[in-house]
Amino acid sequence: MKPEKAQLVVDGLKEAGVDFTAGVPDAQFIQVYKMLEADPDIRYVGTANEAEAAGVGYGAWFGGKKPALILATSGLLVATYHLARINILHEVPLLVVIPIAAISAIHAGWDCTKKLRSRD
Repeated sequence: MKPEKAQLVVDGLKEAGVDFTAGVPDAQFIQVYKMLEADPDIRYVGTANEAEAAGVGYGAWFGGKKPALILATSGLLVATYHLARINILHEVPLLVVIPIAAISAIHAGWDCTKKLRSRD
């Protein structure tokens, strides 16, 4: 991701009132992670996996923060159980930001819908 696009993500988080983020650094959002780590207004905590990031995010919310998770596309699957379980028990709002890999594929000239249409 280009730095100017990453800055849009960080600016959007600030506009939404986010003051705490957690996630597992990945190639798709590496610029976002670097900017968050350097930003004095948003605390960033790197975690070992996405499920742990969900726990850290919920802990931040219970501690009075407005958290967001910054996850890789596949990381959403890893965090799903933890996101759902805590939300069902405690109704904790937690913003999840993920990149859309298909957008990159389309910009690279690969149309992911061709394969789907060929099944008809």
